[in-house]
Amino acid sequence: MAEIRITQTQRALNDLQVQREAEIFVFDDESDAVLVRRWQRGDLAAASVAIQRHEAMVYAATFRLLRNHALSEDVSQDAFLRAHERIADLRQPASFPGWVRRIAVRLATDELRRRPSAELTDDEPDLSPGPEATFETLDALERFRLQLAALPAAQRAVVVMRDVEGFSIQETAEQLGITPAAVKMRLSRARQSLASLRSVEAGDRS
Repeated sequence: MAEIRITQTQRALNDLQVQREAEIFVFDDESDAVLVRRWQRGDLAAASVAIQRHEAMVYAATFRLLRNHALSEDVSQDAFLRAHERIADLRQPASFPGWVRRIAVRLATDELRRRPSAELTDDEPDLSPGPEATFETLDALERFRLQLAALPAAQRAVVVMRDVEGFSIQETAEQLGITPAAVKMRLSRARQSLASLRSVEAGDRS
């Protein structure tokens, strides 16, 4: 009898595991809006799928600013933790990708303000997709990332926040702790530097 009970218990546990795996499989095909609504109701399986779906995008957003692999991973984890703490406040569940990316960018800019540039040593270029993936070719996308990495940290931050992540001048200024006028000046210089880099590369290819 004891052996039968153990077998039945094991079968029940196996059935529960299969059910959970099936639920996660179903969740993987759900939209972000559905996943976030389930997350808001306390469904951690849905939360896990939502996080896994967007972790590469969040990491890429932080790396574009910090250029440091370990620090970008830490900031990405913090961003998802913040998202979990505030998920009930997200009124438009379908906007989750942009919302969590903006959280990550704000945390990354906090790190830029706190740390001397010497601590943010450059790592290998990140190759994961991001908002600028509308470039026509992978070659053009990689050139853009290398050009971005060549900018000073202060200029790179305003370009990423304004031209890649879509923050307003005022939001960028608030996050970086500078004036809107300073944002405009840095952005102008950064765009001029990027244009110069493109001209040099075009000359090298001709």
